[in-house]
Amino acid sequence: MTATPTRRRRGNAARPPTRQPDTPPRRRRTLLVGVAVAALSAAAITTVVVTGGDDDTVLPDPDRVAELEQQESERDVAQVEELITLTEDTHDAVADVVGELDTALPPDGGSGPVADSDTVGEWRDTLADVATDLEDPPSGSSEYNVARTGLKGSIDLLVSSVSAYDMALDGDDLDPELTELASSLRTQAVNAWSVSATQLDLLAVEAELGHVHLYLDSVATEDAMAPDAHPEGVHDEH
Repeated sequence: MTATPTRRRRGNAARPPTRQPDTPPRRRRTLLVGVAVAALSAAAITTVVVTGGDDDTVLPDPDRVAELEQQESERDVAQVEELITLTEDTHDAVADVVGELDTALPPDGGSGPVADSDTVGEWRDTLADVATDLEDPPSGSSEYNVARTGLKGSIDLLVSSVSAYDMALDGDDLDPELTELASSLRTQAVNAWSVSATQLDLLAVEAELGHVHLYLDSVATEDAMAPDAHPEGVHDEH
């Protein structure tokens, strides 16, 4: 019996592997240029450091360090000047509110002449304007942040004091508990302002701008910090 030859199917035939085309010369040159540029960029970055001794210790470039320190010092002085100006511009308005609160809220726990709703509204408006001026402070040194944040906190306490007093007016007679709360918040506000004023004075002296005394005169300053004996504008350190 004659064997029938098996016909090989074309679809099962092994195909030779496809050869990937070589990277074109232009592309290779592009890759090499990219590597070279990256290497040059890294070299440029490392120019801000120098090696010291034979152990290849990497040290900061002293000239660059001095430049950065000078920039930071100039920024700090500019921020202190800005905060002094801002505090001077708002001081009198805040002092007027505190003075009128002192009249309405004597420190002995009693109550003075009753302020009307229009006066209370004026207090609110004044303090709202000051609070807006103190919002969104720039990033500064820790000492600067303490001074500016303290001023803002003092204003917030005064706003709360005015709100408590306003609620105490809701009736024929002043509510004694709310009046006492308003008085306590007023005192806390004056104390907080005095701490910030002291910090601002220190900053001004360190920046060689002279002493700056922007404290609040109030009947509620028994526990508040007081200005030193140095005349304003004097550069002597504390």
